[in-house]
Amino acid sequence: FILGAKFMLWKLTAEVGITFLMETQTISDCIVNSVALSFVLHMDELILMTLTSGKITSCLEKCKEYSPAETTSVAWQSRIEKPIDNSFFANIQLGVPWELMASLLLCAFFIRQYYTTHCDWTWDGWWYYSKPLFVPTTT
Repeated sequence: FILGAKFMLWKLTAEVGITFLMETQTISDCIVNSVALSFVLHMDELILMTLTSGKITSCLEKCKEYSPAETTSVAWQSRIEKPIDNSFFANIQLGVPWELMASLLLCAFFIRQYYTTHCDWTWDGWWYYSKPLFVPTTT
């Protein structure tokens, strides 16, 4: 349940952020909006730093990441004695920045989703154009 809620929160934040940045008119507005989006994304850390005391913050900084797997010496020994694969594909795998590739793939996914929901496809120029806007009839 928690993982699903976190995923939905992450997905909605990414969609709204991409929409927020794609709807800007000029480069200067895009820069200002990206700074504003960064401020919103760091709001939880700002709230934590403001509402907690210095002692609690220092205690939280001293906490280490919890890792239940491989805590025994046998697991560490087997990890150390693992033979090194020096093949071509193993070296390529070490040189590829997988986090960057995942970020680019997710960014492309959300930009594509923005274009499919907010724009119409034209076969004449093989490009998207914005959907027509309608003025409200009443106020």
